[in-house]
Amino acid sequence: MRKVIHVFLILLLASSVTFAAGSPSNWSKESLDSLSSYQVLRDSAFDNYQGDITRERFVYLSVKLYEEITGTQIVVNPEIKFTDTTDENSLKAATIGITTGVGDNRFDPSGSLTREQLAVFMVRTLELAGIELAEGTVLFEDHAQISSWARSAVYKAKNNGILSGVGDNRIAPGSPTSEEQSLVVFKRILDAHSPKTYGASLPVVEKKKLTTTEIASLSGSLVKLHVKTYTGENYLGSGFYYESGKIGTNLHVIDQAQTIEIEHEDGSIYKGNVYITGYDIDLDLAALQIEDTSVTPLTVKQELDLQKGQKIYTIGSPQGLINTLSEGIISSIREVIIQITAPVSPGSSGGALLDEYGELIGITTFLVEGQNLNFCVPVNLFTSMDKSKMLTIDEFTALTNPQTKAPTNVTIAALSNTSIEVTWDKGDADYYMAFLGVKGNEWAAINNEAGENYWVLEDELIDGLTVEGIHSDREVKVAILAVKDGVASQYSYSEVLKLEAFNLYQIQDGLKEEYGVITLGEEEIHIKRFHIEIFEYMRTKEVSIVANIADDSVENFMRLFDEYEFELVALGAQIATEIEIETGISTSLTMKYYRFSSEKPTGFGKNLLEYDYLMFDPNEEEWHLSYPFFEVTSIRDDGSFGYSKWK
Repeated sequence: MRKVIHVFLILLLASSVTFAAGSPSNWSKESLDSLSSYQVLRDSAFDNYQGDITRERFVYLSVKLYEEITGTQIVVNPEIKFTDTTDENSLKAATIGITTGVGDNRFDPSGSLTREQLAVFMVRTLELAGIELAEGTVLFEDHAQISSWARSAVYKAKNNGILSGVGDNRIAPGSPTSEEQSLVVFKRILDAHSPKTYGASLPVVEKKKLTTTEIASLSGSLVKLHVKTYTGENYLGSGFYYESGKIGTNLHVIDQAQTIEIEHEDGSIYKGNVYITGYDIDLDLAALQIEDTSVTPLTVKQELDLQKGQKIYTIGSPQGLINTLSEGIISSIREVIIQITAPVSPGSSGGALLDEYGELIGITTFLVEGQNLNFCVPVNLFTSMDKSKMLTIDEFTALTNPQTKAPTNVTIAALSNTSIEVTWDKGDADYYMAFLGVKGNEWAAINNEAGENYWVLEDELIDGLTVEGIHSDREVKVAILAVKDGVASQYSYSEVLKLEAFNLYQIQDGLKEEYGVITLGEEEIHIKRFHIEIFEYMRTKEVSIVANIADDSVENFMRLFDEYEFELVALGAQIATEIEIETGISTSLTMKYYRFSSEKPTGFGKNLLEYDYLMFDPNEEEWHLSYPFFEVTSIRDDGSFGYSKWK
C-alpha cells in the first residue's frame, strides 16, 4: 500500500448539451442546433453565444477542425511551452503552426479574437490539413484597414465561403468575433471539408451488442504499466488508450514514478518519453501521453446511462497477467463510484470497464478484499478532467509527492511470537504515523495510549514502539511516515518479519515460573502445574488453561477463597488475558484440584461447575479427582470478564 485511499464526493452527472449565457440569434439558431447534434464539440463550447470569443476558446475550434478533417490527433511537442497557459489545444495549435502566440513566449489565452485573426486561424488550419484555397481578387471597401500579415488569409476566407462581410462590402477586420459567429464558421467549414457525415438526419443504426469474443478483441487497446519509483520499488498496473497516443489510468498506479514503461498485448514495450497531461488526486485518475500513436483507442461512452444489474466486462492486468478479461454486473451505482461483481485484483487498477457494446464506461480502481466489492470510477469524471498539462515524469513526481523527508532505517524485531518492537532514526518531523501490515495487503494504524496514530520522538531516540496482540505465525511489516508542518512524507517500510508459531509447552512453563506461587496476604497458594489445551468447536478455537492446585494448598485455598475471592479471580482473568494476547485465541482459565488416589477422596461436596468430578478407573484401580473451584474468562474491552464458581 503506497497511499491511503481518499474518500471523495462529487455528483455523477451524465454528459448532456445545455445552452446557457444567452441564446443563439434567430439567424444562427438552426445552424447551431444542427452543430450541437453532431456531438463533435464539448458542451462548454455552447455556453456563451453572445460573448466575444477568446483566443483560447477559438483555438479549440481550430484544433478540433484539423483533427476532424485529417482523422489524426495532434501530439503536443513537449518543447513548446507558453508562460501564460498550459492549455492542451493552445499547445497543439502551436505544435503544427496554427499560431505561434503573441510574442515573448506568451499566448494571451483570454485575449479577444478579431475577424481578421479568425480568418488567419481558419485558413492556416485548412492549409495545414491539406486543403488548397484560392485567393480572391475582389477587395473589401475597408481593405486598407486589414493588417498586411492578414490580407492573404482574409481574401482566401472570403473567396472560399469561410468568412463573409458585415455589409456594404466591408469586413471590419479589427472588430471582435462572437462565439456565435465562430461556431457558425466552424460548422460551415466542417460541412464542406470533413470526410465524415454529421447530423441527426443520418439514418439511425442500432448498436449491436458484442459477443464475449468480440469484447476480448478490444484488449489490444489496453496496456500493462511497469512503474519504478524513486524509492527503488517496482509496481504493475493497467491502462487504456482513450485517444491515439493517450492513456488513462489510476493516479496511484504512477505514484512516486521515476520511470514508466508501457507493455502492449503483443509483448512490445514502449520505453520512450511519457508525459502526464492530467491527474486528479481525489478521483485517483491520471492521463498519460506518449509519442507512439499507432494503437487504436477504445471508444469512450459519451453519455452514461448506467443501470443496476447491467452486464459489464473488465480488462486489466491482475497480478501482472496482461489484459485479462472478466465479466459481471453493475451491483450498485453510487455518487462517484460504480460497484461491480467482476473481480478487481491488484494490478487491475487503471484498467477498462466496458459495456456490452465495447464502449468504455469506467476505470477499474480498487477492491475490498474478501467481500466481492469491486469499484470503478465513471468515465465521465475522467473525460471532464483537465488534461492540458504536459509534465515530464520528474515534474509530475515533484508536484504530487510531498517534500518532507521520509523516515530512515525502519526496523522491526520480534519480542515474542505475538509482539514486535519498531524503531527508526529520528528526523526533523513534528510527529510520525505508524502502520502495521499483515497478510500482505491489510494495514492497520498503530495507535498510542490516547488511541491516536501520533508518535513524537523526543530529543533522544526513543527505544521503540511495542506492538502487541499480533497473531503468531504471521508475516508482518511496518510502514512509517513523517509529518512536518502538516505535510506528510512518503512511507518508509521495514523488512518483512515472520513471527514464530506459539509453543504451548513454553507457555505452560512460563506460567509456572511466574505464577507458581500465589501470595494472598501473608499466606500462599501453590500451583502444581499449568495445563493448556486448544479446543475447536464450530470452526471456533478456544484456549483452556487449567491451574492445578498443589496437594499442600487445597485446605488453604478453600479457607482463603472466601476472604480473597476477588483478588484470586482477577488474577485468573489477568492470566487468561495474557495468553489470549499471546495466542490470538479466546482464552479461559479454570482453577482445579487434580489428583490420583487408591483411596476414595473425601471432603469434597457438590460442585456446580462439574458434576462428574470424581471417577474410578477399574483398570488402574484408582480414583481420579478433578475438582474445579472457579472458571474465569479473559478481560473484555469494557474491563469485565466472565466468572463462575463451584458453590
